[in-house]
Amino acid sequence: MPHIVLHHLNQSRSERIFWLLEELNLPYEVKVHFRTPEGRGPPSLKDVSPVGKAPAVTVDGRVLTESGFIAHYLLAHLSQQSGNADLESPASDDSIFWSHFAEGSLMLNLQAAVTAMRVQQGFAAYRSLYLLLFFQRGASALSDFLQKIAQNNVRPMLGEAEAFLEKHRNFSGSDKIGEGDFLMFYPLHSIAKGARKGQYEVGDATKRWIDSVLARPAYQRAVARMEEEEKAQRAKL
Repeated sequence: MPHIVLHHLNQSRSERIFWLLEELNLPYEVKVHFRTPEGRGPPSLKDVSPVGKAPAVTVDGRVLTESGFIAHYLLAHLSQQSGNADLESPASDDSIFWSHFAEGSLMLNLQAAVTAMRVQQGFAAYRSLYLLLFFQRGASALSDFLQKIAQNNVRPMLGEAEAFLEKHRNFSGSDKIGEGDFLMFYPLHSIAKGARKGQYEVGDATKRWIDSVLARPAYQRAVARMEEEEKAQRAKL
């Protein structure tokens, strides 16, 4: 049995790795890392990987980073041990495409919009100073401009995902769930039901797919495990 440890950062993209691990139905440990007051990852994450980012997973001592690679590695190496016939392995071309699309296109633009908004908020903290107020106005205009670009990029991406799901049950292109599904869930869920709800139109096929994930027992166990681990770790602080 492999020794698996998930390094989870609160308010991050770790949820989909929890979900994948629950689908694998293999035992795993969780180490919780909490963000600093500035919203950054804590120094403890740099003890796991040089860049100090989460999620990170160790399998028998090997450190895995980057969500797409984590999903690919776990499915390729551990799905046979899981006994879960719903898991796709090896990955289909569709699944590989959507796993890259999730981070390289969709999340890239969603995160760009968030970064632009935070620039505006950062300058807003100095409104009492006239000079910085002047620059804050410029930052606000730049932020609005960058957010609009990102939003204009995201809309056709959602349309592409919707068109695919109108013809396929999952992002694997089959009835099985694969790395494309695990990677696409975070951005689509945040748009349809999470922090970005109301910012974009989400199609019916996409909504049905999200609901199908939310109904999976493994996903429900994943959310419960994540909340339990965070609560237990906070109690020790």
